[in-house]
Amino acid sequence: REWNARGYSVTYWLNNLQHHGVAQTRKRFMLIAHQVELKWRDIDRGFITTQEAIGKMRTSDLSFINAMPEKWKPWLHHVKEGDAVAETWAKLNPGANQILSVRLNGKTYVAGRPHLMAHRIRRGRPCGVITSVVAQMHYRWNRWLGHEELLKLCGIPLDYKFAGRPGMWQSEIAKAVQPPVGEYIARVCAASVKANIPIRVPRVEFIDTRGD
Repeated sequence: REWNARGYSVTYWLNNLQHHGVAQTRKRFMLIAHQVELKWRDIDRGFITTQEAIGKMRTSDLSFINAMPEKWKPWLHHVKEGDAVAETWAKLNPGANQILSVRLNGKTYVAGRPHLMAHRIRRGRPCGVITSVVAQMHYRWNRWLGHEELLKLCGIPLDYKFAGRPGMWQSEIAKAVQPPVGEYIARVCAASVKANIPIRVPRVEFIDTRGD
């Protein structure tokens, strides 16, 4: 209402990174306040698989900050594509979920269980949302994804210079507005300003390009 009262229309754009040439399903929304009609561009509804994106990257060319826990390595080959590491651990350790330990903060945890976000990505699909938590295992190798692979799966140039210390790199990658989405909406805004079709009555609308 405040934007409309000031003469701006408001558009909520719901988008999905996988429709912008990047092998990651990342659904987000942007709020755009504008006084001219937006000139939306066509979006390719296809997607790139993780194997297409990172399949040719060599482990020797990657950098890693977090090593895979040694105690996980003997059984990680049981974790199938798309499976959560903790679920596989529970199947291999029946009854273990009943063995509890309490940490200093008073919360109750299952002793020895891998963290719940850890999973093996699928080769034939875009990967899920990359977060600041180290959680994505390679679809073939029993290791976390390297930072270069994460950059590739976010549409960020491989020569990107991190501002923080190495331990913060994944957090930087996860919190960034992914460049392909930023470029798309910047081109939409540029074309809209150039066309300069004024909006007579400010409104609120939703544009949903998330797809499946």
